[in-house]
Amino acid sequence: MKYDLDVSSKFSIALDWEQSGIESGVVITAASVSDCINRCYQDVTCKGFIWRMSCRSDYPKVCFLKTTITQGGVNVIGSISGYRLSPQRNLINILFIRFQCSCI
Repeated sequence: MKYDLDVSSKFSIALDWEQSGIESGVVITAASVSDCINRCYQDVTCKGFIWRMSCRSDYPKVCFLKTTITQGGVNVIGSISGYRLSPQRNLINILFIRFQCSCI
């Protein structure tokens, strides 16, 4: 899966996982997880998201924005969760990604 590095590096992302937290009540049809990440990034109240992929072509892929993130969650095949990293964690994450890329 391809993400926008500039935006996705500001989030901790987990595959096949639904992170606990309070949903904002906003449910968005999102064609890709990148669309979901970008919607959360653009909303200052969004602390995280869940993107659900559907195997059925007649059922939309949806994005749930979260206003709070709590510990825990559940394993759900086909879901991708993410939460915003703090500015300090974001810097560490970016440096780690750059180091990883420079070693290839």
